[in-house]
Amino acid sequence: MSDKLIKLPAVLELIQISRSSWYSMIASGKAPQPVKINRASFWSLQAVQELIEEIKAGEYQ
Repeated sequence: MSDKLIKLPAVLELIQISRSSWYSMIASGKAPQPVKINRASFWSLQAVQELIEEIKAGEYQ
């Protein structure tokens, strides 16, 4: 089973926060780092879904 890579608009649609909030979470180490392919940034769908589950479970710090 391979993990799907998604672009920023799909991440923001899933997590429902602003672009600047998402990048602040990355900078503080609370969100997954992007995978860079050439100049494009992608995120692991699985990692984003795990973050959402942590937030829903109250485990997000």
